[in-house]
Amino acid sequence: TNLMSVIAIQGPSCCGKTTLACKLCAEDATIICLHQDDFYLDETEFTSIHHVSVRGEQHLDFDHPSAIAEGVFEAAVLKAKENSSIVLIEGTMVSQLPAIARHVDVFITLYASVATCAPRRAQRSDYGDIQDPPGYYLEHAYPTCQRYCQQLVATVDTKPYDVWVVAMEQPLELVLNSVKRIIHKTKTK
Repeated sequence: TNLMSVIAIQGPSCCGKTTLACKLCAEDATIICLHQDDFYLDETEFTSIHHVSVRGEQHLDFDHPSAIAEGVFEAAVLKAKENSSIVLIEGTMVSQLPAIARHVDVFITLYASVATCAPRRAQRSDYGDIQDPPGYYLEHAYPTCQRYCQQLVATVDTKPYDVWVVAMEQPLELVLNSVKRIIHKTKTK
C-alpha cells in the first residue's frame, strides 16, 4: 500500500480545478490541498516574469513558470507531505514546474473546451482589479495550458508518474466520482 500520494490536477484556467479540489478536500479532511495560485510572485518580483506579446503588445505572462515562486511552492509541498497521506496540488502549469512535478505520483489532466472556460474567465472576480488584456485568454492563456496538458500526456511513458485525462464537460458529480476512483487507485497501488 502506498503510504503517501501527491496528486496534481492540471487544466486550463476556469475549467473547474479549484472547485473540484475544494470538494475533494471538504469530503476528506485528511487531504491537504495546495493551489498554484497561492504561489504567484508578488508585485515586487514582477520584473522576473516572462513577457508575452498579445496583439502586438507586451504583457506579463502569468501562464509561464517564471510567474511562480517555485521554491516556496516546493517547500509547501514537502511540508504537506510530512502532514498528510494525500497531497492534492492544483494549477494550470504544475507539470511545467520541475521542483513540483518531481514530487507528483499522479497527474489528472482536466479537459474543458474554450467555449466552457472563456465565459467563466470573463466573469471571474477573484483577481481584484486585474483584467486580462484583450485577447490574452483566448490567444495565449488557454492555448498555452492546452499545450502543457498535451505535453504531459505525450511524455507519460518517459516519466515516473501516471497521467489520467478527465473530461469536465459532464456533471460535476461524475467528475468528482472519477477523480475519487483515481485517488483510491493511487492510494492502493
